[in-house]
Amino acid sequence: MPASAYLAYAALGVVAVPALLGLWWVFATRKTDRSLIEAGPVRRLLRWYRALWLRGAAQIAAWPHLIELAFGAHRDAMRPTGADPVWQQDKIRVTRVEGSRDGPVVLVVHSFVSKPWILDLLPDRSFVGALAAAGFDTYLLDWGDFDRTDATRDLSYYASVLMRAEAAVLQHASAERLSLVGYCLGATLCLARLGARNHDHVDSAALVAVPGDFGVPSGIEQLMSHHMLKPAFLLDAASCVPAALVRESFHILRPQALRTVLAFVARRKDREFRRSYSALSRWIWEHRPLPGALFFDLVDLFRTNALLEGRLEVAGEIVRLSDIDTRVGVFVADRDHIVPSGSSHSLASVAGMNAEVFNFASGHVSMVSGGTAQKDMWPRLHGWIRSAAGTRRPASSRQASGRTTSSQSRRA
Repeated sequence: MPASAYLAYAALGVVAVPALLGLWWVFATRKTDRSLIEAGPVRRLLRWYRALWLRGAAQIAAWPHLIELAFGAHRDAMRPTGADPVWQQDKIRVTRVEGSRDGPVVLVVHSFVSKPWILDLLPDRSFVGALAAAGFDTYLLDWGDFDRTDATRDLSYYASVLMRAEAAVLQHASAERLSLVGYCLGATLCLARLGARNHDHVDSAALVAVPGDFGVPSGIEQLMSHHMLKPAFLLDAASCVPAALVRESFHILRPQALRTVLAFVARRKDREFRRSYSALSRWIWEHRPLPGALFFDLVDLFRTNALLEGRLEVAGEIVRLSDIDTRVGVFVADRDHIVPSGSSHSLASVAGMNAEVFNFASGHVSMVSGGTAQKDMWPRLHGWIRSAAGTRRPASSRQASGRTTSSQSRRA
């Protein structure tokens, strides 16, 4: 066979396979039926083949990062603050950040879609390190790296894990109360958990960049509720959404990767700029896959707005935000391109919930690890947690004032 024939067949494959995948996408179902997560040998093989192309497309879309790799922007390992493991369940673990044990106990709950070391980026930009340095007894909940064993674990499962983590932290700290600090979807999980089950041991919940109203038409909502989103189509052979697709979905919201990389090349000899840029670049690159059942739950949240409308069920209970009688602090980034500020602000209008809103002129990530966070957001957060510690009314007084306690209205 002549070389021209081989080239013709290769060109046909390059065109035909994406075209078939496109047709496959068009006719794929939009349902989030949990049975679609299960996969036998044939379906797993088809998903492996499909995910191979999708991951390849995502890597091609991320080609500017190759420049960062070439210049060594991903070279150094991070996590400057020491931490000791105190509790573990499968890959999920709670670590205690080095620092004082004299202040209020704080459990930091990270998002599902990225690695938690964005909260411990650099010695002078460590969110959890700053909490510990301020005197808080600080613990971090790390979800670990998801794989096939996590595919059927949904939002209810992780809410139950959060409750077990709270108990483990209280036992380790020999304390009766703690404060929750949730970031992004970790904050949404805190909301769902507090609205579903007894939380008399929680003094306060600080929600940072929290998606509250999933119907606000901006940010990640544009992708998650789009009519062309076919959840099952994005699953790989392990029934998870590949990490590359998760990463590039965020890049789509703000497609300026090339401009950012060129800025790095131009200023790479600036030691301070290179240090901070390299840390953030590596974190962005190291996203993790998302379990299929959890992804389906998130898609349903964006499509139905069940959290705000009181129709979300977690851990066997309906989530009622109005039943959250602990203090809630909502920390909002005005320039957040992932979670629009309106999505967070909506929590202030929930009847019966004691929510205080704090606005900052920053972005989704810079809010917790940016150069100005230590001068602006961190002090406000620390002061608010201290002001909320020990101010929660006893269950007996809440009952006397006419409000039904969580332990009475829901199963403990």
